[in-house]
Amino acid sequence: MENETHLIFETEQGSIYQCDTQRRIILDYAGYTTAFRMDNFIQFLRMVGDIDIESKITSESRADDIEIIMPPQTDRCFVLTIRDLIDLTELLEGAWGAICLHAQISEAVVATPAKEEEVLELVPAL
Repeated sequence: MENETHLIFETEQGSIYQCDTQRRIILDYAGYTTAFRMDNFIQFLRMVGDIDIESKITSESRADDIEIIMPPQTDRCFVLTIRDLIDLTELLEGAWGAICLHAQISEAVVATPAKEEEVLELVPAL
């Protein structure tokens, strides 16, 4: 069976895909690819989101110039500068927003079945 991946979100620094066959979220960032189960992706998203970037920027301590993050259930370790941390946060938050939006749209479509003609009116002609 061929892996079927769909782009969720991308920036100049990386991209995040969904793999339907493996049921994984795939992060392609800084030249490395890391696959997550959805619950581990959410945990990683929280780990990154809990970092106080503003205090790192204003800190005079050299220790605050980098952040080491070990995502759950992976063999990957991220060693990030403040700029890397900002880029990764943008990528993760964008992907999470796209995932949430897709879930809301799916719920709305299931909750209110429409006639085929109504759906086609909403889709731009290709």
